[in-house]
Amino acid sequence: MSIDQGRGYFVLCRNAAVAGFLGGLLAISPTSTRAAPVTLEGLTFSDELGGFQIVSGSGRGSSDDPFVLVEDVTGPQPPILVIRGLTAAFGNRVHTHHLTGFALTKVVVNLTGERWVRYHLELREVLADPSPYGDGLSFGQASVAGKPFASTTFADTREVDEPFDSVMFENGAVAPGSQAAFAVVITDMSPRPVFYLAQEQQYQVAGPAGGEGAAQWCATATMARLRSTCFRNVLQASRE
Repeated sequence: MSIDQGRGYFVLCRNAAVAGFLGGLLAISPTSTRAAPVTLEGLTFSDELGGFQIVSGSGRGSSDDPFVLVEDVTGPQPPILVIRGLTAAFGNRVHTHHLTGFALTKVVVNLTGERWVRYHLELREVLADPSPYGDGLSFGQASVAGKPFASTTFADTREVDEPFDSVMFENGAVAPGSQAAFAVVITDMSPRPVFYLAQEQQYQVAGPAGGEGAAQWCATATMARLRSTCFRNVLQASRE
């Protein structure tokens, strides 16, 4: 997949609402091969845990020029973005009170064959465990930078700061072969050499008796404990 730099590339502008939208369509070329890590401004973004492929990256991580990652999401495991290289020297490019921080826009292409009705992002310093308050990693907790977080496809967002750090994008849908963009801010008071941005897609499947058409979690779980089990399985598979 390639981006027409004059039309397909975009920066998601935000104040209280989305001020900009995609300037053109992304040309989709499905692939199952794993891409080389993308390094921007000293940060390295990797798809090494599988479930997706990073197609391209650009930007400086500031509010005006966010990091933009284009990803083909294939599944079946949850796509977990590995991020390395964040240090105090990187600084805070979104001007919050945190030691470090950057703006990130993710353009994800749905190659799973399923219709997504929600999209969930969760930060973790330890892959198998939710991110607690004390680790300093968050989506700009206690700041207004970049908020409310925005998507080109989902109208609403729900943020959770405790007992884990997550953002749920909802009230929209992404059909197979289509794309969505998500703009967030990531900050850390005590950066570690590596951390993770986990992604989960909620599929539309048939509901239980009396609730046909209800949205159910498919292939991933909503409870933090069950998500931890899922992530442990991914981590174990990556080591085999």
